[in-house]
Amino acid sequence: MASAELARKLQRRRLREEAGGGAPEAPARAPPNPEPLRRGPPAPESPARGPLAPEPPVKELTVPEPPARGPRAPEPPVRRPPAPEPPVRGPPVPELPARGPPAPESPATPDSVDPELSALLSRRRDMQAGGARPRRPRVFNPYTEFPEFSRRLIRDLENKFKLYDAGRDGFIDLMELKLMMEKLGAPQTHLGLKSMIREVDEDFDGKLSFREFLLIFHKAAAGELQEDSGLMALAKLSEINVALEGVKGAKDFFEAKVQALACASKFEAELRAEQEERKQEEEKRRLRQAAFQELKATFSA
Repeated sequence: MASAELARKLQRRRLREEAGGGAPEAPARAPPNPEPLRRGPPAPESPARGPLAPEPPVKELTVPEPPARGPRAPEPPVRRPPAPEPPVRGPPVPELPARGPPAPESPATPDSVDPELSALLSRRRDMQAGGARPRRPRVFNPYTEFPEFSRRLIRDLENKFKLYDAGRDGFIDLMELKLMMEKLGAPQTHLGLKSMIREVDEDFDGKLSFREFLLIFHKAAAGELQEDSGLMALAKLSEINVALEGVKGAKDFFEAKVQALACASKFEAELRAEQEERKQEEEKRRLRQAAFQELKATFSA
């Protein structure tokens, strides 16, 4: 059986060599170990196979060459936007001022705005509408602006104003007004003091100038103040204190009032009184100088 199989292999090798054109034979392999004999009837031999069919020839694949490329077409030029022309520089055009009435300010609600700011805004609207009077300058002539007051009364009130003007800045602020009302015996609360200033504060600076101080007594004489207001208490107490400064001062004050009513021109009467006082002072000074010269001559003799 082993020899039959070996014979078949040799036969197939010969056929393969004949078909391949006489290729060199491969070295013969050693026969395998013979199988042990089996007991039994021998297997029938397989019929001999015919020659193997020749293998089909291998076709070589041809890769088609790419078509020849011509010269590369030039790229189209990139179009760029034209550069903007520089502006022609000339003389600057002056801006025209905006014409027309100013826009009206929106009214502020009283709950969300401080009363002082609300009063300031209302005064500004009145000035724009033409209904408010222009503010007076700080430098003024009290004798011409308050002709109902005598010159002596204005001087007394000026001395009292300077007495309570602790800062010597020509104004009585909130703290100085507080001390003034305490000394007069009519202390006020913080809101009461602010209300007093607000009632006569024409320039809304939160302080009292000498003109605004005189305006308190002007309103008190005209009956424009409430009886229980702080300004009325200030006017009454200040008049009492002016009278208590001395019997002579009070007497001169009332005499000046009587003379003003009797004379055709109160201003001329007050000027004559001041001239008389100056003459008396000059006479007294001349007498004192004469007495001093006599005493000096006595000691030098």
